[in-house]
Amino acid sequence: MKHSDMDTRSSSLDKSYPRVVYKRFCLILVVLCSPLELLHAQNDSDGESSNTTAAPGSVVVDEEAAVRALESALVRADVLLLAPGSMSLNWSISTSIDTAERSFLFDVNNDDGSTSLALGTESTTYTQLTNRFSIGVGVPFGLQFGLSFPVGQNWRKTDVRIDEFIIEEDTSTDAAAGDPEISIQKSLLREAGFWPDLVLGLAFDTAAGSVRGVEAGVGSNGLETTVSLSATKSQDPIVFSASLSHTFRGDDSSQSNTSLSFASYLAASPYTSLQFGFRHTMFGQVGEDGEYRANRGSSGLLTIGGASVLGQRTSLSYDLDVGLSDTAGDYSVSLGLSYTVP
Repeated sequence: MKHSDMDTRSSSLDKSYPRVVYKRFCLILVVLCSPLELLHAQNDSDGESSNTTAAPGSVVVDEEAAVRALESALVRADVLLLAPGSMSLNWSISTSIDTAERSFLFDVNNDDGSTSLALGTESTTYTQLTNRFSIGVGVPFGLQFGLSFPVGQNWRKTDVRIDEFIIEEDTSTDAAAGDPEISIQKSLLREAGFWPDLVLGLAFDTAAGSVRGVEAGVGSNGLETTVSLSATKSQDPIVFSASLSHTFRGDDSSQSNTSLSFASYLAASPYTSLQFGFRHTMFGQVGEDGEYRANRGSSGLLTIGGASVLGQRTSLSYDLDVGLSDTAGDYSVSLGLSYTVP
């Protein structure tokens, strides 16, 4: 009988033990997460409420929207505009790696005085680091002005191999300030029913940076103009975006290109959003006959990223770009900070 009572108590203890562990685990989570929630709650209470009506295609950043990373990501992507009187200060750093390889034949002198053909391989690795500082200002009439300054550094390493033996090696590095860019966005239509948000963009590459900016990967060595049209449609908690842009140069049509991009933004929480996007770029090239032909080449790029709110007006963004074709870079990683001034 006593042995049966002991078994009963032991069985009851075994059943209750997982519950106790579960309750303690939940209590630990509550203790760890409470300071973060209190911080966000304090940021929400400190925000000033705004009853301003949003202009077409723009977002009024009130105390509720200010802490949502989704709006922060959309403003950073220039598919939604800042409210009139607001200013966004942004800094981003990115690094990219791209490799190129080609094979060639050359003559090799033999010991007996004869020559023979040998197959060689030349591989080049490009590593680029770019810092970009930008300012965006929302103004009345559904307009937004922007100004950005890039600074870049590029490392290049080239190896010439024959049967895995390096016969020649060359390294170089370039660092310079890039071309400042001026941008203007205009809201054309606000989402209503079937119609999406429409934003028209115009950007000018001033070609005013350092001459070595081209080698550093942050210059164009000529004036470039980009025209873009972005459409945004929301289906809470997801926002879909599509953009079409064309970049052209007045003095060199071979540098022109057309890009089509699609992206989706998921509001994972009020403080975190996720981004998935794809960009397809078509560009022209000069043929062997010296004549320019449009849409001779293309490249694809896949983007995976997100954004998190650090404070009421501060957000952190992080992106990973993966090249889907030989003409695109292998991959790129970027990190950015944004601060919005009401």
